[in-house]
Amino acid sequence: MTWKVEREWEGEVCAVLASGPSMTRQVADTVRASGCRSIAVNNQGVAFGGHPAMAPWADILYASDARWWHNHAKEAMAFKGRKVTISQTGDRVPNLIDESVAVMSHGGVQGFDPRPTHLRTGHNSGFAAVHLAIHFGVRRVGLCGFDMHGKRGEHWFGDHAWRRGYRSRYDLFLNTFKGAAGEFLARAEVVNCSPGSALKCFPFMELREALNGLPDLPEAAPETAAAAAPAFRSAGPQAATGAA
Repeated sequence: MTWKVEREWEGEVCAVLASGPSMTRQVADTVRASGCRSIAVNNQGVAFGGHPAMAPWADILYASDARWWHNHAKEAMAFKGRKVTISQTGDRVPNLIDESVAVMSHGGVQGFDPRPTHLRTGHNSGFAAVHLAIHFGVRRVGLCGFDMHGKRGEHWFGDHAWRRGYRSRYDLFLNTFKGAAGEFLARAEVVNCSPGSALKCFPFMELREALNGLPDLPEAAPETAAAAAPAFRSAGPQAATGAA
């Protein structure tokens, strides 16, 4: 049966953590300290290749690509939160990973699908994760690690070990975000907290400012706040980086 998203996060703030080079442990620590909702995209939620998990505490681990799940099956099953993916075809297909992974129906590529059982892919898991956050009813989504260019590499960790040499089609990613921006923004405030991002269809906002939209934002631990402070200068319209 296709999984249906309930509006469990109505009116809350959610950070979506993607894999661009601007994604750091300082970013993850700042998000965690805020107490906001969070979706870890792909490798942010699991340990792999000698890298400890960056956000194993996230509410959701999301990845669209079945190959990712198969190549990180053991690590993904250790994730304690909810695990979500999308059918590789229009209707739900048997889950070949594990029954603990919720499978949503494939609603296509472009735009926003209002059905709470469906996601659109945007050609990248970061897009689908934002779509998912909006289904949950959040009022604000903060984009972290959405560099959307390869100037400093594909991901903060380099290439996927199982897909070496592959290069993301950032032109496709940017176009699908641009095409869906109006539909996303009609439902939630989406802000880009990725310094240097090439994704310009959402306003830039410094991460702490985005998270301060929470009515009861707890103070970050002093060492975390001190470490994070230099890394998050306000990214204005001149700043320009993709998620995969």
